[in-house]
Amino acid sequence: MSAGRIRVFSVLFAMILVITVSGCVLQSNVSNLDSGVYIMDFKPEFTNVYSGEPVKFMLRVKNFGSEQATSGKVCMIGLGSEWIPAEGGKFSTCTEGCEDTDETRMFSLFPPSENVEGEEKICMWTYDKAPENIPEGMQMTYTPVARLVYYYKSTTVKTISMLPYQEMRRLQETGAELPSTTSSSSSSPVSITIQNKGPIRYWSEPGQDKASVTFPLAIKIENTGGGTTTLSEDAGSGTAQRVYNKIKAVTISFPGLEEADYKLEDCDKYLPGDTTSGGKVVELWEGRDYLINCKLTFNNLDRGSPVTKVIQVSAEYGYLVEKSTEIIVSGKTKQSVQ
Repeated sequence: MSAGRIRVFSVLFAMILVITVSGCVLQSNVSNLDSGVYIMDFKPEFTNVYSGEPVKFMLRVKNFGSEQATSGKVCMIGLGSEWIPAEGGKFSTCTEGCEDTDETRMFSLFPPSENVEGEEKICMWTYDKAPENIPEGMQMTYTPVARLVYYYKSTTVKTISMLPYQEMRRLQETGAELPSTTSSSSSSPVSITIQNKGPIRYWSEPGQDKASVTFPLAIKIENTGGGTTTLSEDAGSGTAQRVYNKIKAVTISFPGLEEADYKLEDCDKYLPGDTTSGGKVVELWEGRDYLINCKLTFNNLDRGSPVTKVIQVSAEYGYLVEKSTEIIVSGKTKQSVQ
């Protein structure tokens, strides 16, 4: 086999390898612009270049959710060693790589507020030279992937109505659930749904003016942002490893209530993970969702007057989204060199 044929075969193999590496990591991006940080644009300065020419890739991300994004970092993957990074200057204007842990290079993005759009960040990667090993008259298509990782929070608040004595008895007899409304829910890539169910059990101790009610409670945590939840776990010897499809901290709280006013049971079956930052680590089923079933009791209820009780469920997590782009590199012809 001639040297020319060997060179063409090597280039074709490199092209297949690049496309394969890029394709295996690409995931879907969010389809609705209200669920966290979104990659608005990722593209090269020019989509068609000649081998050996300088190339610049540009990325723009923006926070469309309701929470502040923290510990944000981006990187680009899928280009081989034949791409020559810029010398004498900063190759990347953001984090240096996917595993860059330098907090000074991480960024935060504020959420939108009244009449103010969410904060955005622009990153650029500069290469002094596109691959030079492309034969004259040939083209190679590269598909790099931009990867964004950031830290976010989801919170849902549910208000449940405690009715007067006769109404509570009627609900108990019919097997219905207590009336409730979702007071607030954050715009985040992970959604939280709180559902109080029937039947209820309503009772009071003999000679007591106060009553109690017990009912089933279901909490669903669902990945709706089109990306992947992620966190760093201790890998031993002072090192950390990135794991996926996990939520770092799930917390269930009852604002305004004393411990004697409520009792939450059976949740430990569904929250078996280690406690971190006051919450529990859970793993989403196939990266999609996780269901927590509990039994909740409210105590010290006034039998004659209606009152409302509040349940708040929060989750903290890292989130990863990716977006690909395409650039075509052509081998130089004699005319293009001139």
